[in-house]
Amino acid sequence: MSKKAGPRSSLETRICCILNERAGKAEAGLPARISSSFARHGLAPVFLHTSEAASISQLAERAAHGGYDIIVSGGGDGTANAVASKLVGSRTRLGILPLGTLNHFARDLKIPIELDAAVETIITGRAKPVDVGEVNGKIFLNNSSVGLYPAVIRLREGLQRAGYGKWVALIRASITMLARFRALRLELRSTSQQHLQCRTALLFIGNNNYDMTLTQLGKRTALDQGHLSVMMSAASGRWRLIATAFALVLTGERPTDVISFETEALVVSSRHRRLRVAADGEVIQFQSPLKYRIRPKSLLVIVPKRRMAKPRPQRDTRT
Repeated sequence: MSKKAGPRSSLETRICCILNERAGKAEAGLPARISSSFARHGLAPVFLHTSEAASISQLAERAAHGGYDIIVSGGGDGTANAVASKLVGSRTRLGILPLGTLNHFARDLKIPIELDAAVETIITGRAKPVDVGEVNGKIFLNNSSVGLYPAVIRLREGLQRAGYGKWVALIRASITMLARFRALRLELRSTSQQHLQCRTALLFIGNNNYDMTLTQLGKRTALDQGHLSVMMSAASGRWRLIATAFALVLTGERPTDVISFETEALVVSSRHRRLRVAADGEVIQFQSPLKYRIRPKSLLVIVPKRRMAKPRPQRDTRT
């Protein structure tokens, strides 16, 4: 009888690294630095690079069918989204090299931002099952939104193509949309709330709960609680609507006219046939209604090992 194969050692682990060379921290010589960092642990990953002919999503699709044990996302949150979308529901582990500008997903999972430490985490860390959100079949790791934010992002991208820097474009787009944007009338049906109808500037759906206090704004302490976090402004006047949305996003204060709840699934309807949606910073147009759901613990991500608690020194009770 043949013996059943045991788990592979770290030296036998097959790793594919997908690099977004346009990420915020990408620089000349980066592949060589990453290769050197893996080589110090006796590993030589296969590298796939973006090009005119192949997108991150296409490279991730190819890697997902390549028999790899670990597929590494080298980039920001958008890159992590594209790679993770091909791994959801599989046993392939996702490694993260945070090379983007903000790296929300990596930070919330306590993955080191420094390159060598991130590589070491991929090699020595543990596989943690985390939740992902989904809207009309599109995966999101962080959050999705409808209304003002997708409109701002779309305009910002246009300004960047015209030659503006990312942050200057964001500020100009925000000011422009404050003047132009018209609130949406949305209808929400969820598994945890009664039917809601509201005129709103911003509907925000998070993969698990976001901290909205000023000092911890935008951070999550858990990504495995099995629910979506929904927030929506219910102000009636147009300018009050927009002010409330920006107060929530920019200051961390939760105004009294913000509706918030947790749910496992949500259906968003509108009189508009198509709605512009942001998912992890990518703007897509979907047919209404929007069907959101949480996919609990469906993605395996390599995170740092748990720190062992230091034993407390025993007090000397002798007299």
